[in-house]
Amino acid sequence: AVRVSDNNVISSNRIFDSSGSSSYGIDIDISTSDNNYLIGNEDAHGKNLALLYTDDGIRLAPFYDLISSIVYKGFSRKAAMGIGGERRYGYVELRHWERFADALSLRYDVVRRVLLDTAERTEANLSRAERDARAIFGETELLDRIVEGVRGRLGRLRNELA
Repeated sequence: AVRVSDNNVISSNRIFDSSGSSSYGIDIDISTSDNNYLIGNEDAHGKNLALLYTDDGIRLAPFYDLISSIVYKGFSRKAAMGIGGERRYGYVELRHWERFADALSLRYDVVRRVLLDTAERTEANLSRAERDARAIFGETELLDRIVEGVRGRLGRLRNELA
């Protein structure tokens, strides 16, 4: 079942397939929260997750409604879903990632490994995404703020997890 825990951390620890056996969605939980943190998506909420019922069983649908809301003026600076109880991305520290791991009933080192992998993949794709966006939208201050913010949160995450 997909649930939101008391501290607003998404946890889909078990999704049962049609045979009754369970598959774990832990990597998705971690990656969803980490990606939202990295892109500054403070508007991510439980309704942005959906289940697909297929012949092969139940699985999480592809992510959607991903936006870097943090760059827009007038939006709340409190994320809809916090990380380890902290809803302000600028204040997320190591202890919040540790609490996040605890909320998922996982060892911190497992969560840390997924977080670092997500950060590495994000960084590896950021320049291409920036180049593609500039080809479509041209030079914009908004795009500059998004890219600068992602790079800043990548650095902060790596420093916290070091």
